[in-house]
Amino acid sequence: MDYRTRKEPLIYSNEFRDIVLRAYPESEKVKELLDSNAYFLGRYLDDGCGGTGFIRVSINDILNAKDTGTQDQLFENMIEMANKEKLRSLAYKMWDKEVFLD
Repeated sequence: MDYRTRKEPLIYSNEFRDIVLRAYPESEKVKELLDSNAYFLGRYLDDGCGGTGFIRVSINDILNAKDTGTQDQLFENMIEMANKEKLRSLAYKMWDKEVFLD
């Protein structure tokens, strides 16, 4: 079995830190792992992004938006969710390059 070569010492770059903090602004656990340059941060980033390129909008959200005339707000929320998912996916992709030499 081949193992990948990890960077040692593991110190996350400022660019990576910025992306992660923008993707998870409310997560104290992610901030803690980031500040300690923890390898385990990758698990959180992997779990945090859908990785599918899709976002979830509930049927109730759609029906409520139609009933209350707030379709524009629903659309804005969907754009915000999509941007957040894109940022989280980027953070996880960047993590791989932050941690491994190959």
